[in-house]
Amino acid sequence: MKLPSPFCARLRVFLQLGETICTQGVLNIMFDSHSFLPMADDANPNPIPAISDHWHPVGTRGEGLPTTPGVYRFRVPMESRPEETVEFLAQLRWRKHGVHQVLMPTFEYVLDDEFITLPEGTYWRERVPGDPETLGVTQFPIAPEMAHGATECPFCHQQPVINGEKIKEDDGDRYYTHIPYKFNRFWFSCCEWISKAPRPSISALKHDWSQR
Repeated sequence: MKLPSPFCARLRVFLQLGETICTQGVLNIMFDSHSFLPMADDANPNPIPAISDHWHPVGTRGEGLPTTPGVYRFRVPMESRPEETVEFLAQLRWRKHGVHQVLMPTFEYVLDDEFITLPEGTYWRERVPGDPETLGVTQFPIAPEMAHGATECPFCHQQPVINGEKIKEDDGDRYYTHIPYKFNRFWFSCCEWISKAPRPSISALKHDWSQR
């Protein structure tokens, strides 16, 4: 039997060494933690935009309002109790003012037959899941969170909903307005067993409801 020459033996050693180095390199690449990081698009091809709960101040002429029409949440001081605020939803839409088109919420009013005005101390924020996508010009639902802190209805065991109206203090006649920050009477509604029991403020309503 012919013995392998020293050259062949040396070549075989080099080939085995090269194979080992190559295999080790592949394993290192495969198990490198960075090689397993998913691409951003693969990890979440349809990211859900975060809902901002930040309140943005608005000037009386609409400075600071959103730049896109739609439904937003607004927080406005109460006319009858400026130390308290009410949160409600309203539609932001384009409306004509003279020769211009301006983007204003549907609870704006005209001052001195000239200036489109918003209440001082108005804030806005994005709507949250479950809020309506569109509203009519006279629709201003009070945010459900305004009822938080009140106990559930003893009959239907649901969280009651706040309703309100504005009346004349002297004779009780009702004003025709649907805008919550103008209200001076509030009551809870939820089921047929709960009758209308108005209170002068939301805080008084929740207190008396929970003390029943």
